[in-house]
Amino acid sequence: MVDTAEATPLTALFATAIFQHRSAAEVTTTHTSALLAEMGRGGVRIERGTSLIVNGVPVPGDAPGAELLDRALADHHTVRLDVPRSLDADDWRALVDVYSAAPGLYESIDDVRDALRVSLPGVVVADRIGAAAEADLRGALF
Repeated sequence: MVDTAEATPLTALFATAIFQHRSAAEVTTTHTSALLAEMGRGGVRIERGTSLIVNGVPVPGDAPGAELLDRALADHHTVRLDVPRSLDADDWRALVDVYSAAPGLYESIDDVRDALRVSLPGVVVADRIGAAAEADLRGALF
């Protein structure tokens, strides 16, 4: 997992990739996705609560990219996002594609899950945290 020194830069990179994709900066998004793959090589868990938490480390609300990433997750009904260690740059790019989509494109967490399921079956998303989220995920799988 990512240590304290890497939680904020990972948040900033993910937010940067979302911003670049929304701005249609194709070449830059590809580069940023490659950096995300390198930084996230140990797996990433992002949770939304009173603040963003990346791999168990709270990210200050004024950290670079924290507000944009929090808003993108909220717009896509995501309270928890688990990214497996096996994602490469193309996989991160596909993840960025989903989270840079316009708010309202995915009406529920199930729609987000369906969008990710085909190309990124190892990515786990939930609209709540804790035992209820685990039950939600099991229900979505079976």
